[in-house]
Amino acid sequence: DGRVTGCIDVARVGTADPWQVFTLLWHALADFGCALQQVVSRASGIAEPDERKSRLHLCLDELF
Repeated sequence: DGRVTGCIDVARVGTADPWQVFTLLWHALADFGCALQQVVSRASGIAEPDERKSRLHLCLDELF
């Protein structure tokens, strides 16, 4: 019926390193539990998140 029922804030999602986008999304989803992280991981085709890359992108994100 055209009513807004929610909003998804995609923040800095853009044409950056896809791993940066995945890491920031993965980190934000932690507030909602591991099950949701696993759903997104499977949908993204990522079997196991790369901890080294994730730490890098989380550290870099602190600069913004």
